[in-house]
Amino acid sequence: MRRLAILVLAAFVATPADAQTRELLRAVGPDGAEVWWSNHGGLLVRGWPAAPGGSVVLGRGSYPRFDALGRLWFERARDDGHHLTARELFVLESGAAAPRSPRPGELPPDRDPPAPPAADGGLPRICVDPGHGGSDPGALGFGYEEADLVLDIALKLEQLLVDDTLDPAGGGAWDVLLTRTDDSTVSLQERVDLANAWPADRFVSIHANGFASPAANGTETYCFQEGTTAANLRDRVHEEMLAAWSLADRGTKTAGFFVLVNTTMPASLSETGFVTSPIDVQKLSDPAERQAMALAHLFGIQRHFGIAPYAPAGSAPDGTLQGILYDAALGSGAPIAGGTVALADGTFATTSATGFFAFPLDSGTYAFAATAPGFVAGSAQETVTTGVIWESLGIVAGAVPALTVDPLPAAGAPMTLAVDGDPGTPALAFFSSVPGLPLLDLGGPGVVWPSATGLGFAPLGAVPGSGTLAVTFAAPTAPGLRLQLQALVVDGGAARLSNGAAFEVR
Repeated sequence: MRRLAILVLAAFVATPADAQTRELLRAVGPDGAEVWWSNHGGLLVRGWPAAPGGSVVLGRGSYPRFDALGRLWFERARDDGHHLTARELFVLESGAAAPRSPRPGELPPDRDPPAPPAADGGLPRICVDPGHGGSDPGALGFGYEEADLVLDIALKLEQLLVDDTLDPAGGGAWDVLLTRTDDSTVSLQERVDLANAWPADRFVSIHANGFASPAANGTETYCFQEGTTAANLRDRVHEEMLAAWSLADRGTKTAGFFVLVNTTMPASLSETGFVTSPIDVQKLSDPAERQAMALAHLFGIQRHFGIAPYAPAGSAPDGTLQGILYDAALGSGAPIAGGTVALADGTFATTSATGFFAFPLDSGTYAFAATAPGFVAGSAQETVTTGVIWESLGIVAGAVPALTVDPLPAAGAPMTLAVDGDPGTPALAFFSSVPGLPLLDLGGPGVVWPSATGLGFAPLGAVPGSGTLAVTFAAPTAPGLRLQLQALVVDGGAARLSNGAAFEVR
């Protein structure tokens, strides 16, 4: 039986906050090869003749530098969220397509010195660092993960900094960059590399505490040394956090945390509250309180730069739509981690280890859809007013064709889409840049996720004998562009849809 594999691709224009730089050029080799670092995909080498298409995805890594022989050296580090625990060196030979460990006697070139703080007369550059993420959830308590909570605060702070820049009535103007924007694994070394290479003017790391005893509670804030510009940043942020949440004051402190010691700009690290405290978790778990904490960080940054605290217009959405994505056959106690939930305008969230997702939204009725590998896509609709609106969604497991993309799209960089199908099956690509319009009615099991119209077509070729069609092409060149993808297989006239996926071009 022949099956036709079709790829549905919808692209969405980003908001100003989404359009920030996410990828930085880190090193250029003697033969013109370039090494790029993305806070989603890690290291990517372009112009590498030994690799198909001239690109090598090295993934996690830091400190890339070339030696006189054209070999690329880099490091991979492990950490506990505050301190490095291990570091390993790798080398990519000029005639090889995969890295190896150094041989006895091989020595790497010296590390390039970090870039000095920005002094170009432009906007102050604020690097916001949500602690932990990905394989490191951070502190755990009362069903919450530190990584999820502080990411939400950081995203809200990013939007506040953008809103402050756009609001002419007061406040300041900023350039902002996040070390992670989703539940990604980003090492401490990579966070420092990103801030130093940008280079940032200030580094603001946001965490939540945890302790074995639920009696531990309160807010504390760190820098590396007293009497410094970093101490002034720490003190202003700490004062505003206390004013916002009124938790116990654990004081301003110094510590040798890796991100505080190794960033080249003044840096602070906020411990907003304890996930393990029944008192503090009431603040941490409330989206409105997390908005207040993000605003406190904005006020602290403003005061640090000599600006009177100012809440920019449009900075507070009316409410939050949130819920749990779960296996419908097993009930809400079977959450699905790593699923994707998307609104019709292209906004999306990746579900946490507890299946949690959340969207701060203005009042209105919103349709949203969800998908995960091995599950048929599902959809729901909810009206948002004020406060928190819960609308969990169960989806059904099924024999759903698998769709993967690797690496996550970086502007202009190669990306590979892979979809299963029968050998010899011709494949087409559907693509669209128009969100929020009616779904295609293709029949058969599955749901087109979440919406696409005005589709164009492009041939992708035939599925090879392996049964998996992998197509590599350059991602769009616009950082912040959102992509929604879904594979469709037509078998005997019945459509079969894969899991969906959503990505943002970096």
